Formats: sequence, C-alpha cells, structure tokens
Amino acid sequence: MSTHTLTRTLPPFNDGADYQSGQPFDMEEYNRIKELWLDHIAAEHRGDIPGLLATLTEDCVYTMLNNGKVWHGHEGAAKFYEGFLNGFPENCFSVTNVFIGPQGVVEEAHFNGVHNGDLLGLPSTGQPIEFDVALLFPWDPIKKKFKGERIYFAIEHNLIANVGQLLRRMGRKLDMAEQK
Repeated sequence: MSTHTLTRTLPPFNDGADYQSGQPFDMEEYNRIKELWLDHIAAEHRGDIPGLLATLTEDCVYTMLNNGKVWHGHEGAAKFYEGFLNGFPENCFSVTNVFIGPQGVVEEAHFNGVHNGDLLGLPSTGQPIEFDVALLFPWDPIKKKFKGERIYFAIEHNLIANVGQLLRRMGRKLDMAEQK
C-alpha cells in the first residue's frame, strides 16, 4: 500500500470566495435561510413585489450574468421584477435543484411560459418560451436577508429551439394564409 501524500493545489480565491468557503454550518441559520428563500419564491410565484423586497437587504444587487445588466437596491429589484412579471404574467417555473448553506441559496429552475408582455425592453412575442436558469441568493449574515440575486440563464440550446419553434409557427401561419 502506498503512503504517497497528495499535495492540493488550489486556484486563487477572491476575498468573497475565501470568506464564503470558511463559513461554519449552523442549523438555526440554515433554517432561517431556507424559510426566507421559501418566502421569496412564494412571493415571486404570486407576483408579490413587496413580499419579494421584504426578503432582500436595502442595498441588494440583481445581476444578470449573461448580459451584465445590474439593478441596485429595492428600487432596482422592483424594476427587475416588474419587467419579468410583465413579460411572463403567469410566471411558470419549477425548482429542479436547490442547495442551501451559510453562504445563501443556489437554485436551479426550469421556466416554461408564454411571452405575453414587454420583457425588460423586449417587445411581447405572444409565443411560448422555455429555458433553464441558475439563481444565486447571497446571504447577509448580519441583516439576515438576501443581498440580491446573481442570475445565469442557460438559453443557448433553448434559444435555438425557441427560435426554431417560432419559425415553424410563422411558416404554418403563412401556409394557412396562402391556402385561404
């Protein structure tokens, strides 16, 4: 049997990651984080912006990592949610994975809805759209609220599929119009 000792070489950690990786696990804090996250997603599901804001620090930051858009504070978070809920009033998402710890929550969700309103500057298409999204809710251990969300949309494959669906529908509509 070998007694070879492996040396662990790690990539650099920025100050935030270094701090986060050192957080101790506390069951009471875990329960507090989980309950507030459940309050957050329930408020989002029912379109309750004041309920969403109640789960966030006043200085929260919402960041869409795919395009670099950022919203600051409760006013910014409200604008983000107004845009999202206007674009998808039925707000159909399902949670597929969730990870909760002293750093906050990581949620993976699948969205399947109809684009029925202006979506953060994109005009309504009235068409179904489907995508996966990963949401990070960083936790503020002092304020006992979330510091916002970091949002990653997994849309490359889904975007291609959605565009293909739209083109097929448009083609069928043109065919039906020509047949009349």
